[in-house]
Amino acid sequence: MRTPALALVVFLCLASPALAVPPVPSYTVTPDPPVACAPATFVDTSTDPDLDIVKVEWDFENDGRVDITQEPVTNPPTPVTHTYADGGLVTVRQVVTDSTGPPVELPPSTIVVEDNECPVGTFSITPANPVVGESVTFEAAAADSDDTTPMTPLGYAWDVDGDGFDDGSDPTLSRAFSAEGPRTVRLRVTDDDNASTIIAKDVTVGPVMAGPGPLNALPVAQFAFSPLAPVVGETVTFQSFSIDPDGSIAGQAWDVGNDGTVEGTAATLSMGLPQGSHTVALTVADNNGAASTVTRTVTVGPAPAGTAPLPTTTPPAKPSLMSPFPIVRIAGTVLPRGARVRTLEVRTSIGSRITVRCAGRSCPFARANRVANARLVRFRGVRGFLRAGVTLSISVRKTGQIGKFTRFVIRAGRVPKRTDLCLMPGRSTPSACPES
Repeated sequence: MRTPALALVVFLCLASPALAVPPVPSYTVTPDPPVACAPATFVDTSTDPDLDIVKVEWDFENDGRVDITQEPVTNPPTPVTHTYADGGLVTVRQVVTDSTGPPVELPPSTIVVEDNECPVGTFSITPANPVVGESVTFEAAAADSDDTTPMTPLGYAWDVDGDGFDDGSDPTLSRAFSAEGPRTVRLRVTDDDNASTIIAKDVTVGPVMAGPGPLNALPVAQFAFSPLAPVVGETVTFQSFSIDPDGSIAGQAWDVGNDGTVEGTAATLSMGLPQGSHTVALTVADNNGAASTVTRTVTVGPAPAGTAPLPTTTPPAKPSLMSPFPIVRIAGTVLPRGARVRTLEVRTSIGSRITVRCAGRSCPFARANRVANARLVRFRGVRGFLRAGVTLSISVRKTGQIGKFTRFVIRAGRVPKRTDLCLMPGRSTPSACPES
């Protein structure tokens, strides 16, 4: 009778389950210690002899509320992040659950969060009430009050479509919306401690309205002529260097004598004139239909007498205008605190020497020199945002000829102030273009 009893004992031993071993919670945090306003990364490093951890719960501020639940648990563990708003002592709770036993809580641990000031900022929206298809400019204004490395630039990240901060990394952003309705635009500003602040603003995009569009700036009609003191029998050349601040010149007409007769429609007109004073009018139109006119007086002297004795010395030839006379153009977007330049270009003759000088806080360079190897020269380094007060000076020269000088002064909320002058051969200072 002993044999069955022994068999029963053996059976009972084989059927008893193995004793479950609970997990041991633990974690790491980076950076250590965390910094206020900057994301801290927590990684679960809990161990479990049974290798069956199924859930990890995080309470980063010991307020009784679970901030993040990781379920299921990956291998290797997936990092989680939390940002503390202020510095000081904080308590972190971590609860780990495996498949065989009750949840196990790590004894509350205290960590030190370093003090740090969050960057502060805002951004403007121009225009404030855009319509579908209209370009909208968002311009940030931000600062870091506890920057320990002066002049360290802040980081910017824009979200204009609600899918993450991946729409731009410059302080200024321009976008057009394809559909009407409310939009939330967010800007994340990050300082050199990796601390960040998110600013959000709402903008409502309206439908395209019928009626006149934006105001159109008038074109600027301007020209010069050579020789400066013509005489009967000489050919006088008139050269237009007109510009349009917000578009392009679409047409021009010369009226020599100001009598309503058009003598030419090209940028250059050459003709002989009788003795006396002649009023020359140039009318230019831009690509939006606006027009403006400028007039100048040309005085033609008598032809030299055929019997007059030749002078003992030949007077120096009067300088003539560069032909074609250079055209300087800048284009971009006016902003509340300056302008975003899209292009700076010079149309001139091949071989011209071009110098661009930039003065001001946001200049990309102080000076750039080019020799034109094509009729159109673009200065790509000027592209981008320029603060109000920045001055761009462009000089175009050719040996022995009258050159071109143009100055742009960037202004807040207005088109740049433009000044056009001439550069006489051998002189470094620009002056008014000669009229006679």
